This record gives sequence, structure tokens and C-alpha cells, in this order.
Amino acid sequence: MDRKKRILVSPLDWGLGHATRCIPIIHELLSQNVEVIIASDERPLKILKTEFPFLTFIKLKGYDISYQEKGSFFWKIFKLTPGILRKILNEHEALKVIVEKYEIDGIISDNRFGLFHKNVPSIFITHQVWIDAGIFSGIIQLMNKWFLNKHIDVWIPDFEGDYNLSGKLSHKKNHGLKLSYLGPISRFKKSATNLNKQYDLIAILSGPEPQRTIFENMILSQLSFSNLKAVLVRGTPGKNLPSNHLNVEIFDHLSAKDLQEKIELSAFVLSRSGYTTIMDLSILNKKAFFVPTPGQTEQEYLAENLSEQKKAVIQNQKSFDLLAGITEIENISALNLNSEENKIQEKVTWFLNQI
Repeated sequence: MDRKKRILVSPLDWGLGHATRCIPIIHELLSQNVEVIIASDERPLKILKTEFPFLTFIKLKGYDISYQEKGSFFWKIFKLTPGILRKILNEHEALKVIVEKYEIDGIISDNRFGLFHKNVPSIFITHQVWIDAGIFSGIIQLMNKWFLNKHIDVWIPDFEGDYNLSGKLSHKKNHGLKLSYLGPISRFKKSATNLNKQYDLIAILSGPEPQRTIFENMILSQLSFSNLKAVLVRGTPGKNLPSNHLNVEIFDHLSAKDLQEKIELSAFVLSRSGYTTIMDLSILNKKAFFVPTPGQTEQEYLAENLSEQKKAVIQNQKSFDLLAGITEIENISALNLNSEENKIQEKVTWFLNQI
């Protein structure tokens, strides 16, 4: 009897969003009787092991990018580019070994640029067809297009039309790429009933160090001078749970089910403006207070785009003022998208038929 098709799923280790948005795709693969193998590193690997403890996991070293405390983000990335390209080459070589050892039939890569193979069809998931890299945008665009064209399709977790979340990042014209818009992807599904609020806010942290820790300390400091009841999810799976901080319940990590419950019990969400977070909050129809990671132009653009539509409060981390942000929350509408309008099932079926 023929064995099941074997698909490798591998998210980038830059924050947690790449891993969490792979969760519904993995569920769909499993529902279509596919064997899934997951390759990742650090926190994304730990999260996916929590969600799918019965699957096979491979530790595939990530890009290990950190943010500077001060100075130019673009200059830092420019200096890191040769090292990043070496890591992409290394993961490309590692993929050849994985494909042969595990007899991989197909590959789904979420923003891992080296995961393409000349003999195995692959998909690339991204919401950034166009990357704003300042003075380096031209060369970055050429490199991005070269890598994306190595795959049989590029899956964008957003709507194709004017009503979308990613704006110019995935809707800029004349890119010359084959794209498939899947609609919003989230591990969450809106509850049928509205829960009574038990918390004034939930703060959800993610992203590379040291900025994750810097922002955590700022939040806890300002909460300590308030009467607000809050939840803080540190985004550090695998670490020991710290003690509660006065009026704040602190968790290193929560499962998708528990995190959704805490979000729905909270009046609003304070977080980075990562794209997966935006999708999650849109599915759950939550009000958002965004503080983009300093120097991360993608997050800054996404937050500003929503702020202009009065769908989010946005502040710069340097001038972060929790209470001032709370006063603005009343003047915005909740993010709102229909989670049932995605094409995950359709595109997964199509992909499996290409194998």
C-alpha cells in the first residue's frame, strides 16, 4: 500500500507569528491524510511541539536575528546581510539532507528563503511581496523576487482586494510573481458568545531580543503605578513561570485555546504590530494598542495603516504611555475580519495534487 504524502512545514524563527499562522495549515494537511514533519528552531519549535506533540520534529537552525537597543536598524541589517545569506545557503544544504532522509514529497516554507528544492515542489508563505528597506529596497526586492520564484506558488494570508490588512506590502503591482491570496489565517475562531470582561487589558509580547525584554519591563513598570487588572504573556515558551506582578497575571506562554480565552476576557490587546497578531485580533474582533518594534519598518507601516483607518492606537516605544493610549482606545473601532473566508482547504488540496 502506498504511504501517505509527506510534507515538510518550516516557519521562520523571527518572532512567533510565522509558527502560529502555520497551525491552521498543519491542521488542514492532517485533515487531508498527509504526514507532516515540522522543521524549526527555538521558540517556534517549542510552540509547535505544544500544539502537535504527536508529529515528527527536526531542529533546523534559524537566522538568529536580534534587534539593536539603539542606532539604525537598516545599517545593522546591512552589516548582517552576508551572515544571513550564509545561513540561507546552510539551510538550503540542510534541506537536501532532510528531503533524502525523510523522503519529503512537498515543502511549505513560511519566510525561510533557503527551503526550495529542484526535485520537490514547494510553497512560500509571506505577506511581504514588497519589502520597505529604505535605501536598500532596490537590491532587497531583486533578491526577494529571485527566492520567491523558486517556488511553485506564493501564499499570501490576506484578501486580494481593497479590503485587506497588509496594504502595499502584498498588494503593490508589477511584481511579476505568481501569488495566491488565501484570506486571513489564524489559529483562532471567534466564540459564539461574548464573554464578560475580567481584565482591563492583555499584553502579548513576541519578537527578538533585547527589544522584547525592554518592552516587557516598560509595561510592568507602568502597570505597577495603575489600578489596571492585566494579563501579560511573555512569549518565551519553555522558561519557568515567574511570580505574578502585583495586579498582573504573568504567563511565559499559553496554548492557542487558553490565549484566546484570555484575549476574549480582556477589554483590549497591547502588543507589537506583527502581521499574524493583526490577523488574530481581526478574527477575534478586538481593539488593539500597537507599539511596533523599534526600527521594524514592516510593523511601523502596518500599525500606521490601521491607525489612519482608526482601527488601532499606535505609539512609539520610546514615548510609550500606557494610560494615554487607553484614553484613545474609546475612539477606535475593533479590528474585524471573517475567518471563514480563507482558502486554506482549496490551496492545500491544489498543492497536494501537484505532488
